Amino acid sequence: MQPSYEEVAEAARGVGLEAYYLPVVPESTSFDHARQLKDLFSKQAGPILAYCASGMRCVGAYDLANRA
Repeated sequence: MQPSYEEVAEAARGVGLEAYYLPVVPESTSFDHARQLKDLFSKQAGPILAYCASGMRCVGAYDLANRA
């Protein structure tokens, strides 16, 4: 079972990291999601961790963000 966003955000804050919540429903990654993700990428200077249950939504969103 995955931790809740609140648990992730709290753990991130505990080590000085930022956390963002960008939910994506399986098989429905949109260009709006991609633009939001691209905007988050542009605001970050270091590595970014994105995750979902299988990793496929992250891969799809990342691919679309790079093309947005």
